[in-house]
Amino acid sequence: AHLRRRSDGGWHTTWLDGPALGPEKPAAGRVFAAIVDSDNVTHVAYSTDSDRSLWYGTNGGGSWSRSRVDGVPAGRVGDALAVSKWQGRVAIVFEDHTSGKLGFVHGAPAVWKLEWIEGQAAAELGGSVQISAFQSKIAVAAYDRAGGDLVVATRTNAGQIGQWVTGVVAGRDPATGVDEGDVGLPNAMTRAPTGELIVAFRDATNNEVVVARSKDGHTTFSTAADGKFVHETLKVTRSRLVGTDLSVALLASSRVVVAFQDASRLRIGYCIEKADGTFATTYLPSVGRPQLAPQIFPRIDGGASLSFVELTAGTSAGGTISTVAISGAGSGQ
Repeated sequence: AHLRRRSDGGWHTTWLDGPALGPEKPAAGRVFAAIVDSDNVTHVAYSTDSDRSLWYGTNGGGSWSRSRVDGVPAGRVGDALAVSKWQGRVAIVFEDHTSGKLGFVHGAPAVWKLEWIEGQAAAELGGSVQISAFQSKIAVAAYDRAGGDLVVATRTNAGQIGQWVTGVVAGRDPATGVDEGDVGLPNAMTRAPTGELIVAFRDATNNEVVVARSKDGHTTFSTAADGKFVHETLKVTRSRLVGTDLSVALLASSRVVVAFQDASRLRIGYCIEKADGTFATTYLPSVGRPQLAPQIFPRIDGGASLSFVELTAGTSAGGTISTVAISGAGSGQ
């Protein structure tokens, strides 16, 4: 497991765990998540590959440290996790490899508190998980492997183990129970200053990237991108596989911007919300190099930065991390 972090002095690489620190160290970091908080401190959650145990690393003490998260047994961390800060403490959510639940730990090394988040009957939560912290509430988005639904769980009381409220956001009509398709894998989440929760997700049934905006029990949906396109020469409609990886952020104008992967061409695109609520899509230029792993972040100037991996053509390993600046007006460069 290693980190690449950029500052004014350029990119810096730190090896946090794994064989790079010594041949006796097991492989680690295939499943990981990281954030940088408002104090410019990095927080990393990851699992070891061999025994699926949960670990936490930070540079908050001036140098890097890591420790196993107490209370989470080995063999429990699945293929998805996320990390955030809530009420001044670290919060980690992870897919439980054995039970179909989500694990939620909150606190700090040696004082972690573990809770379990359950879906409805027979739900298998995981695949893709996100976490978003409000001042008095925390929200977790996840995919239900059993039902093919997008699920959001929330709780409010930070000082003690709380009661999670879990509901289906998309995939099954909450009133009738009618299955409306396979949605929510993957998903990405952010929040607006107004308290609105914003979740972008892939609708696999309709081959679309959808944005859900939810506040005070009311949720609206908008299609940000779809797979349909007209071939410029043949003038026939074809389909692209959009949203197989994605990330979401807000511009200063409160417009949503979603970065996504088109897996049929291994290209990265981004969609920006327009004044009328519809979205305009732009694909990044490519010279035949596969583009993967889009991540989009708001910038202090009101725009956003879109980072992605671009592999070296003709190889299975090696490449570069590239970053595109998207202005507050929506243009990329």
